[in-house]
Order: sequence, then C-alpha cells, then structure tokens
Amino acid sequence: MSDNTTETNPALNIDALDFDVQMDRDRKEVRGLIACLSITNMVVVPSMSEETVAFACKIKMGKVVFAYAKNDGHGGNTFVWAAEGKREMLDRVLAQWAKCIGPDHVTHSVRFDLEAWLDDAAAAKLKAIEDKREEASIRRWISRRVNRGSVVFRVGDEWRSWTPNLGALSAPRSKSKLEASLKASHPGAGNFFFPLWWID
Repeated sequence: MSDNTTETNPALNIDALDFDVQMDRDRKEVRGLIACLSITNMVVVPSMSEETVAFACKIKMGKVVFAYAKNDGHGGNTFVWAAEGKREMLDRVLAQWAKCIGPDHVTHSVRFDLEAWLDDAAAAKLKAIEDKREEASIRRWISRRVNRGSVVFRVGDEWRSWTPNLGALSAPRSKSKLEASLKASHPGAGNFFFPLWWID
C-alpha cells in the first residue's frame, strides 16, 4: 500500500512568502495612515500620573476630529472612543491599523497599538513638562545664590555654588581670573553664573 501523504519544504512555502510580502505592504500603508493622523488638545496631568501618564486628547485625521482618548493615570488602559457621528471613521482607522498586526492576534490588540501611539505621545509631553519645571527650578536656585553674591557653576550634571572671600582675592577681581581658579580646583567646571557686580 503506497503512502499518499506529501511533505512541503517550509523554506519554499509560497503562501508564507506571499503573506510576508503582504504584511510588509500593509505596514507601509499603516505608516502612511499614521502620517495622516494627529493628536491635538493634549492635556497631561502630572499630579494624577501614577502608574501611567494621565492625559486627555483629541485625535484628528486631516482637520477632522474623529475620536477622543484619555487615561486616568492609575495603570489602566487608555480609552479611545469615537466623536459624535465619526464611529465609522474610527472603525476604518482601526481596521487599517489591524493589517500590520496579523491574523493570529485578537481584535483588541489593534486598540493596544493605537493606545501605545497615544501613550508615547503623552509620555513625551510629560517629560517636556518635567524638564521645563526642572529647568525653571534650577534657574530660581541659580538666581537666589547669584543675588546673594555667590558664583554658580556646573560640574557634570551637578550645580554648585561658591561664595568667594573677597578679602582673599587679589585685585582686579575679574570673572576670567576667578573662572580659571574654579576650573583648577574643580576639573570639568563650566556654565558659570556671576553676580552682576563682577567685572571682566
């Protein structure tokens, strides 16, 4: 009795190759789709951002707002819902996005991809807010010490202040002279801030 079973070489699986080509084509379409989308009116709330970034925003395609999104900041998912009368547009976007995920994933993975895009944008905005606050805090710290007559300078990532003993400094008390002295005693020192009464 002959054996009628056949084997296929995985390396020559044309269907799999066609699928890979199609997936690559679909990914390009998704990149084109994302390029058409934009996030607007994003509000990030640092005080509510615990396990995730708390935010709310609108999602636009071109000039049309078709969806809203928000995250409460407590570690849960980002919620996305359609604007009034735009459910069909949101469904089309999700269907297009699904092409890059593949047939083996459940439908809600599409939303996870969209959420990741939104969460990344919110995280970037939160970082910008925190960086701006830190910069403002450093500027206030520098200003207070400079106004008291201290010289402020930076060594690596650390800001330091030094109040010179004016009686011990030889005349003329120039910025360049003091700067050279500080660089000698603190290798790598830079970004100097001097009281206004210092001359150079």
